[in-house]
Amino acid sequence: MNVILNNHAATSVSFRGSLAHPLHQEVYGYWCDIAPGGELPGRQHIEPASIQELLPWMMLMDVNSSDAGWRFRFRLVGMKSVERFGKDATGLWLDDVASGPQLQTVSGRFSTVVATRAPLHYQDHSHFPGNDPIAVDTLVLPLSSDGYEVDTLMLVNVAPMS
Repeated sequence: MNVILNNHAATSVSFRGSLAHPLHQEVYGYWCDIAPGGELPGRQHIEPASIQELLPWMMLMDVNSSDAGWRFRFRLVGMKSVERFGKDATGLWLDDVASGPQLQTVSGRFSTVVATRAPLHYQDHSHFPGNDPIAVDTLVLPLSSDGYEVDTLMLVNVAPMS
């Protein structure tokens, strides 16, 4: 599987080593472990009982393709993410909760993960309407029901470590 670190191809070892937050390291390790030989893992490979401590921090996003590009919908938002962002976006589209430059930036990042089929890690500020911006440290992992085409994104958003 391919990974991208600082916009360049990297090895899985260097990518994992770049993840400072223990939750990111654990989720990435789990993602690697459940991947069937040379293919992307899918939602069908996730066993919630084996990652119960991670579920409150996770988000799953559906990837929908259209002539205009990809669109992303929140399928599942863990309770710690809801608390952190002050909003449960489950069932909403990304463009329901973000707009302007933030929507373009986040959509661009998610589209990169879909196109490259590679994980992405970034730090930024996120802003939901009605809330103050918050610093986020985000890991985005591609999932695929057929092992190749990305149809779901698995995210873990945490506060950046100082």
